[in-house]
Amino acid sequence: LERVTLGDNQTIVAETCELQMTQVKLHILTTQGVNYPISAVGEPAGNGATMDRATTVTMDRCVIDGGDPALFAGVLVSFQITNSVFLNQGTTHGAFQLSGSRLTTSAVSFTTFFNSLLQCPTTSGNGSFASADNIIVNQRSGAPADTATGTYCTHNYDLVKPQSSTLNGANNILNMDPKFT
Repeated sequence: LERVTLGDNQTIVAETCELQMTQVKLHILTTQGVNYPISAVGEPAGNGATMDRATTVTMDRCVIDGGDPALFAGVLVSFQITNSVFLNQGTTHGAFQLSGSRLTTSAVSFTTFFNSLLQCPTTSGNGSFASADNIIVNQRSGAPADTATGTYCTHNYDLVKPQSSTLNGANNILNMDPKFT
């Protein structure tokens, strides 16, 4: 997908494929019937599949406004996100909902998360999630003490506000105002 704008109550579904999105703008109202703009699922071996068939989502210079989550990543999904903006996701899942059996490697870099949460896997075996050089800020009224949560991810050179817990990784800046205007 390239230079596409989708309206409310629409979802991009990627199953056992490679989805590349460049300069895509998605706007989803969480009050609509569909609450996530992107759903990606691979297929593990078994139940008719003779081998693992993964799904890869690549996003660059995209804007995802709304959704809860913005991206649902099911089993065998890998995503690589760069230079994008996630804003105004709901408070249940935030930017991503990661399946309990992802078993893949994903990375997000040079991306801004505004009024959204970044929730990493909380159990082992869910693959790795690397967050680097991102701005993650939640300025909503009643925002939780931790904007980034989960133990199975690494954060390097991320600016996160608010954040009361330390993050796995190095050179992070916590609780500094990025001075958005």
